[in-house]
Amino acid sequence: MTSRWLVLASGLVAGVLTLFIAFDQLFSTFARYDDEGYLMLSLVSFLQGHPLYEATFSQYGPAYYAFHGLLHSVTGLPIDHDVARFKTGVQWLLTSGLAAGVVWRLTHHLPLTFSAYLLTFFHLDRLVLEPSHPQELSALAVVGVLFAATHVRGTGDARAWLAISLLGTLLVWTKLNVGGLLWVAVALAVVLQLRDTRLRALALPLLATGAALLPALVGRAHLMTLAGQWPLWLGVAVGLIYMAARSREWPARFDGRALAWLAVPLVLGSLGMLGLTTLHGTSLAGSFHGLVGQHLGFHGRFYIPVEGGGYGLLVAPALVVLAWWAGREGSRARDVAAGLAVGLLLFAGGSDWVQSSEPLRHGLLDRGGAVGLLWTAPLLLWALVPGAGRGEPESAGDADSGFGRSLLAFLGALMPVTAYPVPGTQMALATLPALLGLLVLVADTVQRWQGENGGRALVGRGLRIGVVGVFGLMVVTSLHRADQVRSHRASLTPLDLPGASLLRLPAERVASYRWLVDAIRRHSDTFVFAGASRNSLYFWTQLDPPTALNTTLWTDLLDSDQQREIVRALEGADRPSVVYEPYARTRRDSPLRDYIEAHFEKKLARGDTELWFLSGASAGPQPLNAPVGGTDG
Repeated sequence: MTSRWLVLASGLVAGVLTLFIAFDQLFSTFARYDDEGYLMLSLVSFLQGHPLYEATFSQYGPAYYAFHGLLHSVTGLPIDHDVARFKTGVQWLLTSGLAAGVVWRLTHHLPLTFSAYLLTFFHLDRLVLEPSHPQELSALAVVGVLFAATHVRGTGDARAWLAISLLGTLLVWTKLNVGGLLWVAVALAVVLQLRDTRLRALALPLLATGAALLPALVGRAHLMTLAGQWPLWLGVAVGLIYMAARSREWPARFDGRALAWLAVPLVLGSLGMLGLTTLHGTSLAGSFHGLVGQHLGFHGRFYIPVEGGGYGLLVAPALVVLAWWAGREGSRARDVAAGLAVGLLLFAGGSDWVQSSEPLRHGLLDRGGAVGLLWTAPLLLWALVPGAGRGEPESAGDADSGFGRSLLAFLGALMPVTAYPVPGTQMALATLPALLGLLVLVADTVQRWQGENGGRALVGRGLRIGVVGVFGLMVVTSLHRADQVRSHRASLTPLDLPGASLLRLPAERVASYRWLVDAIRRHSDTFVFAGASRNSLYFWTQLDPPTALNTTLWTDLLDSDQQREIVRALEGADRPSVVYEPYARTRRDSPLRDYIEAHFEKKLARGDTELWFLSGASAGPQPLNAPVGGTDG
């Protein structure tokens, strides 16, 4: 009883600390690539009535805009950097809480439930780089579906089915790739327990085969490279889960009503989203291009390999052998898998500790051991299947929680596909279900051998020590992270620009941004960017962009017709200017770039930041290459 109260008190203290950690990290981080400015600007444009995809540039689904648009319309909250960060903080903490709820519902293991909350919280800390990004809503929906799945015992659990369907629909129309993968996992988990044995016998092998081939199909352009082979192993992981599931008899719990509970809200919700987009002014062709067409060539323009290819080539085959061993009588493979899971959890927690003193700089930099989890964790998730491994008993709650466990396993193997072609901040969401699966696997094995004698007792004792280590590490990391981020934020300078009163940044960046905002305000009525866009400047200068076609890497994301539309808007402006920072590549066949180079010249500069004006126009007395802290007069 004393130890339980100690766990409860320690976990609650650590949980409270996450509130302060979230605030300090959110309001001391601003990514130079400025996805948040682009997304905020697209939301403003949507609320002003500009049709998605055809007038308002976006890579994301209408559900994101409907959700946030309704929130701002009802509450009256402004769209600015401070509010965006508070929204991120709420979704971040809610997702962490639901993740803990998933582990608690499946295991009733208190230390691992608190560990789930803290591991999820730290695993998602890359959200602070891109406040109000659709991946926040996506993460909340994914974990919400998993939580609802833990309440499913049979066809009659209508509220749970409805929650799964509504959240799944929200996900599809927020990020289509994430939503599609979730529905594949849901379909597999449902078909496993269908009462119609003929339908199950026909559909399950087809679904499993398609799901196993899907990762390789998505990543096919780079499969033959060392760093690009990881989708193959995800397909293998799906196959291992399927074989583990096929080796046992599943209770026939679901009939056609369960399928109806899932299908009807999905169809009606999808028709509603499509209708909303059409009423907002977007054509069906425009919706198809925005949701599907523009993404088809991304793997060629934006591909960035995942690290650890050599490591994966060594470890992944060994984990497949471990899964094969599980099918032999008297195998201890599931115990070994649980031991490896403890090691991976300690690795993830250790990474969180080390990175507590490293401010977030870019979404492509690994956090929380996500790369290691991607290469290994999915290949252990077969052990989540109730009764996986011959000669091993099921846990007491395995039969009732079979749907939630199988969904978690399949989702943990499929979700990493979203890290292709760019393993940026989405790596956190991509590996989150697998991380939760490791926690459930460890709890299952600890509880399975509780009270046993002999070798099994030693396994259980060793795993319990590992659990204490994971929990203790996460509590200590919370204390360490809270101290580090509070000290870091205190050392920074308030940005103090419109809508960003709480944000603090290094003094030189603050001085540079203030200089640039002041120069633009004095000498421009609108502006664009010669390279990568910094759309937050529109909020800080309180000037409107020339059009609603605003994104980050515009030279790659905007087609020639869209760029010509911006050129026409610039030609109609009285005092346009161009911001240039040497940040990103620009393609040569760019109408907007050609126009900028032909009609603008550098007039003001501060360090690497330049402000260009129409050739021959006067821009005040500011000399080129102004010293730090200088103004343009």
